[in-house]
Amino acid sequence: MILALDWLQRHSLPVSELEEPDVLRRGLDALCRKVDGTAAAAKTVMRRKAAVNEVFGAAAIKALPGRGPHLFAFFGCMYYAAMRPAEVIRLQNLSVACRRVAGGFSISRAGS
Repeated sequence: MILALDWLQRHSLPVSELEEPDVLRRGLDALCRKVDGTAAAAKTVMRRKAAVNEVFGAAAIKALPGRGPHLFAFFGCMYYAAMRPAEVIRLQNLSVACRRVAGGFSISRAGS
């Protein structure tokens, strides 16, 4: 186990490197390939991307204490409503409130 962890440490980039778009793009592209460089199966890619998404989600929540629910809402709007990041930010700037009600959700201006 110690040998494996030592190898992993020597062959891994520091997390701070993920701030560079090229490094992040190469990492995401690597999820679509097998070790031999050929294309991975679609289910394999989906599974890998899901795992990376969980790691990034956990890292974002840890990096921004108290912001976890906001990040879930932010990414939830982008995923489920197919919104762009700027559109989600605009919702926040407009003080739009989304409340769970029987049978779904209710969206209104905060305070109304």
